[in-house]
Amino acid sequence: MPTSRARILAALQHCTCDRIPICECDIWPETIKRWESEGFPPDTDPRDYFGLDKIDQAGRIDSSFFPHEIYEDNAEYCVDLNGEGTVVKWYKDNNYARGHMELYHRVQTIHDWRAARERLTVTADRLKSFPVADDHFTKFGATDHFWMSFKMCGMENLCCWLLTAPDEMSAIYASYTDYLLKMLDLAVEKQIAFDALWFFSDMAYCSGPMVAPETFRAVIAPSYLRFREWCTKHKKWFFLHTDGNINLLLPELIAVGFDLVHPLEARAGNDVRTIKAKYGDKITLMGNINADILAKGDLAEIEDEIASKITVAKQNGGYIYNIDHSVPPTISFDVYSRAIQWIKQYGAFGS
Repeated sequence: MPTSRARILAALQHCTCDRIPICECDIWPETIKRWESEGFPPDTDPRDYFGLDKIDQAGRIDSSFFPHEIYEDNAEYCVDLNGEGTVVKWYKDNNYARGHMELYHRVQTIHDWRAARERLTVTADRLKSFPVADDHFTKFGATDHFWMSFKMCGMENLCCWLLTAPDEMSAIYASYTDYLLKMLDLAVEKQIAFDALWFFSDMAYCSGPMVAPETFRAVIAPSYLRFREWCTKHKKWFFLHTDGNINLLLPELIAVGFDLVHPLEARAGNDVRTIKAKYGDKITLMGNINADILAKGDLAEIEDEIASKITVAKQNGGYIYNIDHSVPPTISFDVYSRAIQWIKQYGAFGS
C-alpha cells in the first residue's frame, strides 16, 4: 500500500500511483462538532477515519514585526495588535463565518515600514519545528512577501503603493525576502527536514486577481523567483495557496516556478477541467471540488461534480484532491462520507 508521501510525490512528478492523493488542508472546528452529533467518533483524526493522505507541518518561520498587545478583552470579543501591526477585533464564539474585523494598520507609510523592518532579526527562536511521520508528506510554512504586505499595510494601502510606488514596494519585498531566505537557510542548518515550501497568499477576488499580471511580473515575481531558486538548490517543492479566480494569474505562477497551486475555488470561476487542458503538464493542481455543491446534499449532483472533474484532472498525474477551500459545517457527515467514497472510486488508476 503506497504511503501518503509516495502518492503525493507521484502526483507532483506527473506520474500515477494506486489512486490520486486525497487530502484536506482544513476542516472547520464547527464541521467536526456537527459531524460528532451525526455519528463521527469524537477525538478522532478525520484523516485516519476517512483514509485521507497526510500533509504535516514540519516547521514555520515567525515573521512578526510587532509584539502582541491586547487592547480590550470581554466575553464577546477581543481587540489586539498582531505581529503584522494590525489591530483586530476577534469574536469568541469561534464562528468562522462571522470571522474577525481589521480595525487599523500600524504601517501607513513607507517610513513606517522602514521602522518596522528593523525588528526582523534572524534568530533561532523565530524558527518553529514540529514532529512528523516519515510516511507523511511534509511542508514548511512562512508568510510570503505579498501576504506580509497585505496584512501589514491593508488592502487599500497595498494596492495604491503597488501602482504609485513600485520601486519602494520592490525594495520592501527584496528586504523581506532576504530575511526569509536567511531563515530558510537556518532551517536547513538546524536539519529541519521537509518536502515543500508552502506559501498561503491570497491574490484574487471572485472576479479576478487583485493585481494586474504586469504588476505581478514587475514587482511581485522577482521574490518568487528567488524562492524558486532556493527550492531548486535544496531539492524542495514549491507550493502556493491562493484564493479567488486565478485564471489570469496562472501563467505568471507557472513562470515563477510554483510546482503546485491550491485550492482552485470553484465558486470563484476556476474549473480544473479547463485548467488541466491548458496547464496540466506545467503545474500540479490541487482542489476544485465545489463545497457549495456538497452542502446542497444532492447526491446525483455531487457524484457528477466529483466524476466529471476527477476523471479529467487525474490524467497523467498532476492532480491532488482537496475540496475547493476548506470543509465548512454546511456539509453533513453522511454527505462527506459518501463524497470520499466517490473520490476514491473515480480517483483510482487502472480502473
